[in-house]
Formats: sequence, C-alpha cells, structure tokens
Amino acid sequence: MYNYIRAELYRNFNRKYLWVYTGFFAFASLAINLLASVNEGNSAISLNILFGITIAMFIMPVYLVVPMLDMAAAEENKNQTLRNVITFGMPRNKIILSKVIVAVVLSLISAAIVLVVFFGSGAVLFGLGKDFSATLSDFLIR
Repeated sequence: MYNYIRAELYRNFNRKYLWVYTGFFAFASLAINLLASVNEGNSAISLNILFGITIAMFIMPVYLVVPMLDMAAAEENKNQTLRNVITFGMPRNKIILSKVIVAVVLSLISAAIVLVVFFGSGAVLFGLGKDFSATLSDFLIR
C-alpha cells in the first residue's frame, strides 16, 4: 500500500491539474490582498485582521475537497487502469484508503502553499499589526 500511495503522489505531482489548481487559488489570495491594499490605502487592515478573516472562512475547505478527490481518482477511471490494480490483487479497501490518504496529502500541500502566499503577501502589504502573537496562537489552535 505504501508503494501505491507513493505512485499516486508521484503521478499527481507530475500532472498539471494540482499545480494549476493550487496556482489559481494562490493567485486569487494574492489578488484579494492586492485589491484590499489598493482600496484601503493605509487604513487599519493588518495581518491580524487577515487571520481573523481566515478563521471565519474555515468552512471553505469543505467545498474544495471534491477537486482533490477528483485529482486522486479521476485519471485511473478515465484511462480505465483501476481494473489493473484490482487484478493484481490489491484489496479494494486498501485502494480506497490510499486514495483518501493521497487526497489529504495533496490538500495539505495545496493549503500550505495558498496560506503562505496569502499571509506572506498580507504581511508585506499590510504589516503585522498589534497583538499579532495572540491572533497567531488563536489561529494555530483552530
């Protein structure tokens, strides 16, 4: 099962689907910060406020799970190669579990990249703000 997960991750890292998906959301988060900086100028927006906005939007990943599962399972269904894996004796529950593990790993990597771009551009454009350490600890707990 470990080799199958490694093969799935290798396959997904070498496809454009993951990187286009991650790049789109990273660019969207950068665009949100740029638009907020243009509209607000030098107002009270800081990285502290961006963390608060992010905490309020923790429900969004629920809607982003479907593309990650599609990344992990669509190619084998499209090319009809899943039949080969089952024929070689790998149990179906291990296949499903490995697909879920691959989707979780891909989503964690994608989320890390998007959050680094969002918070990095927010820190550059807006500054940290006062009481940043308390907000950061609250964010990390959630």
